[in-house]
Amino acid sequence: MTTQNEQYVSLLHDAVRDTFETVAFSEVTDWKISRNGTGNMSNCIASGVLLRKPVHGRFALYLDRIQCRELVETVYGPEILEQGDGEEICADFLNELVNTVAGRFVVALSSGVGEMELGLPAPIPEGTVEAGPGDGGIIAVFSLEGVPAACLLETE
Repeated sequence: MTTQNEQYVSLLHDAVRDTFETVAFSEVTDWKISRNGTGNMSNCIASGVLLRKPVHGRFALYLDRIQCRELVETVYGPEILEQGDGEEICADFLNELVNTVAGRFVVALSSGVGEMELGLPAPIPEGTVEAGPGDGGIIAVFSLEGVPAACLLETE
């Protein structure tokens, strides 16, 4: 792993951990960089966002569907899922988490100085988590309150 990737892994870990602790009141544990994908993430919901400045690439977050619903209930109360389309509400919540993690990552990367720009977060169709070609792809697997989760960072 290059020094730049080591820095990205450290900043990404901090951004993921801090976001889940402050926004979703959940603890991130067992953080590992995976060279073999994410393992069993077959029942997941995913969202991603393009990173435009100060680095070009993308960030994606993959959570277990049931756990995502539980996080929504923890943050907003169980009645929110009864008031609307549960899948859409979970997708919106995950988009917000992705935007927050990516935002924290680029702010930390730029030390809060200079231009920072992200695209709009959007759901990712069901499938497997794949790192892009070359050394620019990082997959981190972790436990979120005991349930497997993953994130992907690709940079150019």
